[in-house]
Formats: sequence, structure tokens, C-alpha cells
Amino acid sequence: MAKTPGKAQDHCFGPYRFDASKRLLYRDGELVGLSPKSLDVLAVLLEDRGEVVEKTDLLRRAWPNTTVEEVGLARNISLLRKEVGDWIETIPKKGYRFTSQPVEIVRQRPWWPWIAVLIALVWGYWQFFLPSEYLPKGKVALAVARIEVLDGPASESEKVREALVTELAKLDGVHVVSPTTTKRYEALHVPGSWMARLLGLEVLVEGTVMGGGKTTLRLIDVHTGRVIVANERLEDFVTGVRKSLKTK
Repeated sequence: MAKTPGKAQDHCFGPYRFDASKRLLYRDGELVGLSPKSLDVLAVLLEDRGEVVEKTDLLRRAWPNTTVEEVGLARNISLLRKEVGDWIETIPKKGYRFTSQPVEIVRQRPWWPWIAVLIALVWGYWQFFLPSEYLPKGKVALAVARIEVLDGPASESEKVREALVTELAKLDGVHVVSPTTTKRYEALHVPGSWMARLLGLEVLVEGTVMGGGKTTLRLIDVHTGRVIVANERLEDFVTGVRKSLKTK
């Protein structure tokens, strides 16, 4: 129902103030950028605040002497809702109402992020924790981390690592992770302890090359960080690993 025209006044709701005479909307004192026609629609809704404004009446008052399809009204209502949506209530098959209190609009949360999380969890379990069908049960999984070189050529690190992988792989009951795999984690600067957990390892081999070709090798418990075996000679270290892990 249209109201008798009178003196335009300001309308305040929440953080907003609508200057009806100038057709301007402010939020916390800052001018809100809405199209003139959207502000005309808002003006009509505020004039009949609390009452249902039928679509035909809203079209006639916001677009006087102009024929406009309902799609034009719907577009401007959509623009208004992006700014003051909680205050505009849709009355099915009738029209719209500007409420005295904001209407709580329940927005359905998208479902796809949960599907993405589920896929990531399944992939992570398959990639990092599910044992290979080709890996015999009961084997101890270990990896040889980067050998730190304190004094000497950097190439000495890879030389020692390759020798360790070769000798440890000969032990029954031990599964040695390929150096190619460990190098991918190292390239991403993933700490050895994190890498070991991601790969589902029980133990990790570390080492240090010092001056004069002196090498110290260590077998570390991934879960506690405890040094299980430490030795300077490769042969003695491998023997210590075999005894400590109770392999053949």
C-alpha cells in the first residue's frame, strides 16, 4: 500500500543512515556506493517499513511512468542485499518487507571443501602410511638422511650416504628408503624428524664427516630422538644396526 507523500526524512537502521531527500546511504558515516535505482527501491521499502510492499506497487513507485519487468526489480534487490541483505525480507508470491530487526539469513556452507579434505586425508594415508603389498611384514623401515660435512668436499656426503644405503639394504628385516625419496624432502627443507614421520619410519640414520675423512654415523629412534647406535667405522656401524634391530 502506498503512503501519502510527506517530508522526506532520514532512516537509521543498524550502522546505516539513509538520507531520503538526497537518496544517499551511509554506513558508519561512510557513503555506500549503490546505483540510483537501487536507492529508489530502498526508499520505497523504508517508507513502508515493517509492511509488505507488493512487487507491482514497488515497481510503480520506484519506476514511475516506466514499464519495467520484474527481473529489473530482482536485480536491484540483489544489489541491495549485498549491502543490507539482513534487513530485507522476501515474502513469497507477494513482495518484500523492510524489517524492524535484521532477518538472520542462514547461508548454506559449500560442501566441496569437506570433500577436498576427505580426498587429501585418503591420499595422505595412501601415500605416507599404507604399507606396500610388496614389502614383507615385520621389516624395520629406515632412511639415510643427508650426511653433514663439517670439513672436506661436499661430494663426500653423497659418497658416504650411498655406501650406507648399499650396506644397510643387505640386512634382512630392514627396508631402506630410496635416497631419491629422501632428497625430495630435503629439497623442500623438511627436517629429518618430520620426514621420518611422514614416511612412517621407526629409525633414521644420520652422520657427520669431519676433517681427515673421519666419519661419525648415528642410528636415531624417530619417536624418542634417542641415539641407538653411534660408530665411526661403516662396518662397525652396520654390525651395530643389525644387532640393535635384531636382524639377521
